[in-house]
Amino acid sequence: MSFCDAKEADLVFLIDGSNSISEENFSTMKTVMKKVVDSFIIAKDKVRVGVAQYSTTFQEEFYLNKCFNNSAIKKEIDKIVQLKARTFTGTGLKFVRSFFQPANGGRQYDRVMQYLIVITDGQSDDKVENAAIVLRENGIHIFVIGIGTLNYNELQKIAGFSNRVHELKDFQQLSHNMRKIVQEICNPGDKPYPDCEIDISIGVDISEPVRSPSAISLKQIIQAFLPRILQQMSIVNNISCTAVTPDDIRFRYQVYTGSSSTLFDSGFESYNDEIFQKFWAVQTTVETHLTVDFLLSFWDRLISEDSANVKVIILLLFYVAGMT
Repeated sequence: MSFCDAKEADLVFLIDGSNSISEENFSTMKTVMKKVVDSFIIAKDKVRVGVAQYSTTFQEEFYLNKCFNNSAIKKEIDKIVQLKARTFTGTGLKFVRSFFQPANGGRQYDRVMQYLIVITDGQSDDKVENAAIVLRENGIHIFVIGIGTLNYNELQKIAGFSNRVHELKDFQQLSHNMRKIVQEICNPGDKPYPDCEIDISIGVDISEPVRSPSAISLKQIIQAFLPRILQQMSIVNNISCTAVTPDDIRFRYQVYTGSSSTLFDSGFESYNDEIFQKFWAVQTTVETHLTVDFLLSFWDRLISEDSANVKVIILLLFYVAGMT
């Protein structure tokens, strides 16, 4: 039975393959990773695992969407060949970010917790701080295991928190300390708090005739770029949170005609492109005008709901009147 029976997570190992690690210790590292894999239920909708290796260069071993069962992942780990060069941890941190993106199996947009476990045995030959900050700002939780003689300050710059830094004397202690990390992944203590919820209302003022060239042109621009902007907004972190976790950002789309009627109201939901496209299909068929009633329509629907956990309300308006 797996240690975490119902846990969802994206877990990536970033392992040091430098020549300061003996073949025996590199083999130990691979064995411990396989034990960690057996601590979880590996499946497409449960825990996904990926592995990257760094030395002087960065090497993708396998992404999060390569294997969806324990045995397949362990076979991939067995195939890993040590790079045996210098220790460029900063380079590894910079390039490992791609592992967490949707194209490579990352589920950040699905609100799945994402974890990076860095295992290294020496001080980095390049700077680590900026690359680590980018990872943490994208909601990735970093654990660092440093083995041997190391620079503790450097390890803390990577993890961001002292309780996520594990200093070991040798590789024989790796298995025991890895169990502590697995336990924390299974029982995270910093899930989003209620004050991490942000509701964003989206309204569009189309005050030009709906079929005018200027209105049609701007609608095409908005349809092309607004979904990308909203998708990026949906993963912004640390706006109103005290925990280092993704904010719970929800969007609401409304089409108000000005005749005291609302043609479309999605309610507050996490970002979903299908919902946006439904909203836009309605929006492009009517003229809307920036009036007091238009603005009040957003406010009235806000106060009529239970908004006790809402901390930030943003009303986005696109004004196209006067374009030629």
